[in-house]
Amino acid sequence: MIALIYGIFVLILIGFVIFSSLNTVDLVSDDYYQKEIAYQNQIERIRRSKNLSQPLSWQYDREKELIIIQFPDTLMFNDITGRIHFFRPSDAGQDRIEPIQTDSDNRQIISTKGIKIGFWRVKITWQYDNREYYDELVIYIK
Repeated sequence: MIALIYGIFVLILIGFVIFSSLNTVDLVSDDYYQKEIAYQNQIERIRRSKNLSQPLSWQYDREKELIIIQFPDTLMFNDITGRIHFFRPSDAGQDRIEPIQTDSDNRQIISTKGIKIGFWRVKITWQYDNREYYDELVIYIK
């Protein structure tokens, strides 16, 4: 009986070794270096945003169906460029991208009419004075 148990154990162990040797796991992609540089650049964008004396702020007005994004007042409104990506985790087909076009008060006002109700992640990638910044908002549109 003991020999049978050890025999089954050895067969399972051999099966596992064969199964493991037939399946390859690549932990490093072919363009790993480029991806690492892009990731480091993203970390730098986030760090710059957090180090601003006046960070980016926002508010959602449900009644008027508007999102108001306030860029720092110390910046020239017509020199801010970039994009605002509305990312819907549950349905990528609903994603939309808006260009940054601030008014004279350094605000971007975006209508939420036509945007589906639910959870959204708003990713703001913006540039000012040849420096890139990144901010991310989480919003639930009702």
